[in-house]
Amino acid sequence: MARTILNGAILAIRGRVGGYVYRLQPDGTITVSQKSLPKPGRKLSPSQLAQVERFKQAMALYRALFREPATRAAYERIFVARGSRGRLHALVVGDIMLPPLVRTLDLSSYHGFPGDTIRITAEDNLAVARLSLVIRDLTTDCDVETGEYSQAFQRLAPVVEWHYQARLVVLAGHIAEVCVTAFDLAGNRHVATQTLKT
Repeated sequence: MARTILNGAILAIRGRVGGYVYRLQPDGTITVSQKSLPKPGRKLSPSQLAQVERFKQAMALYRALFREPATRAAYERIFVARGSRGRLHALVVGDIMLPPLVRTLDLSSYHGFPGDTIRITAEDNLAVARLSLVIRDLTTDCDVETGEYSQAFQRLAPVVEWHYQARLVVLAGHIAEVCVTAFDLAGNRHVATQTLKT
């Protein structure tokens, strides 16, 4: 891949020209790469077709995300803070393709009483946008309580730790299920659950 700085004769170039792809980088330089041509008669494997479909869906979501001013501003802020040398587009598509992860769901201090604490840690390649929690009494098959954790877009972080303090009681001898969902900026989610007997 070649890099070039254009002179005054050509102020800007971008896209496909003459079998080459020109990409403008944030520092003003241009990367040039030869456009790959498909081999005649080549058929994609099922896994390759699935990956192509994932990228199509990612591109559709990318366009939708950038129509939301607050989400776009959050991605731009992360891009600048990281000092990324690549493109904002690649950063966002990477986030779309990789969901967050609930790393810890610690119930060691939770016994079904008000004031008990549930410790949660979640992480994402860019930022954890939101966490939600549901405590469900499986014995009576009803939700006991719910909680939400989120930060302003200006203070998003790739790792979040939340100490949730229970407000309501789960009756003694019942089985409680704690379900935590982590969301990233792209709307991807990861769910973690644990059960305990109170």
